[in-house]
Amino acid sequence: SISVLIGALLIVGVWLWNVALTLPDGKTHIEFINAGGAATFVRTPNGTRVLIDGGANPSVVVSAIGRAMPFWERQIDMVVLTDTSDDHLAGLVDVLERYDVRQIVQVSAAKQTPTYQRWSALIAQKNAASLPAQAGTHIDLDRGVSFEIIYSSAGTSFAVVRLRVGDTSVLFADTAEEDAQSALASEDVASTVLVAPRKL
Repeated sequence: SISVLIGALLIVGVWLWNVALTLPDGKTHIEFINAGGAATFVRTPNGTRVLIDGGANPSVVVSAIGRAMPFWERQIDMVVLTDTSDDHLAGLVDVLERYDVRQIVQVSAAKQTPTYQRWSALIAQKNAASLPAQAGTHIDLDRGVSFEIIYSSAGTSFAVVRLRVGDTSVLFADTAEEDAQSALASEDVASTVLVAPRKL
């Protein structure tokens, strides 16, 4: 019948629209997700996918990623944990449960919270590749797109990182404590966008 045909065409239309919006388009997309804490999803021109922190609300983060990726894709190239508190980590636990994560870059926890214990157990269960967040680490994500760790110190559970996209850069320093802010004052941290420390 005509109604069935119209319904089928609408479904195909929505599917094609999803594909058009989520496939690589030669541009870098940076989405700051309002998930009750820090969470940023990055898609590079050639389709590399990076999630920096996961916020406190897992369902919001998972939904945002689902909208930004083709529905058949289950792979995220890199996940970065810059702070072990729940408002950065909670969403990452759900992401790691649902997606195939190729690389994890993370700080270590000074205190083993239940969320961090679950996170660590998942990494071991999935045998996920994991690197410690060490200052000076530089990772090329795509042509003209890179990620670097600006500050990380032994005994702390946070890191300051920067994403570079051509001449534009984003400095993620929202959990930098006073000592780190003082240390950063002597570093080259000039950036186009600052995710500012909570305590200035």
